[in-house]
Amino acid sequence: MNIDKKYFLVVLASVVLSISAVYIGYISKALSWQFLFAFMAVQVICFVYSVLGFVYINIAFKIFDNSFISVVMGGIFIRLLLILMLVIISLKVLNVKEDIFIFSLFVFYNYYLILEIYYLIKKDGLRLKKVC
Repeated sequence: MNIDKKYFLVVLASVVLSISAVYIGYISKALSWQFLFAFMAVQVICFVYSVLGFVYINIAFKIFDNSFISVVMGGIFIRLLLILMLVIISLKVLNVKEDIFIFSLFVFYNYYLILEIYYLIKKDGLRLKKVC
């Protein structure tokens, strides 16, 4: 299995497992509906962020020359604007519970960012092995 499929499967499995764990907590009455809703909103936002990062990294590796950094940094800027817009929509329109939402966003944003950096390092290592 190549690194692209592994990355996508790890991200997808992380989303499914974390939502399942919180849903089980909700069914057992240990967690409230507000917690479940805020947590699911964060998972959707982080999943979109991670998939877009995956797409931008692949685009950057296809045109690997002087524009690599521009594509990666431009992708980060666009994704940050998107996540800001989604956070504002979630807080203002969806009325999610702020403390749960912000803490979950912090935790899972960092988790998916670490996965993305790991993917970028592995993908670059594979590219260097093919060149040498």
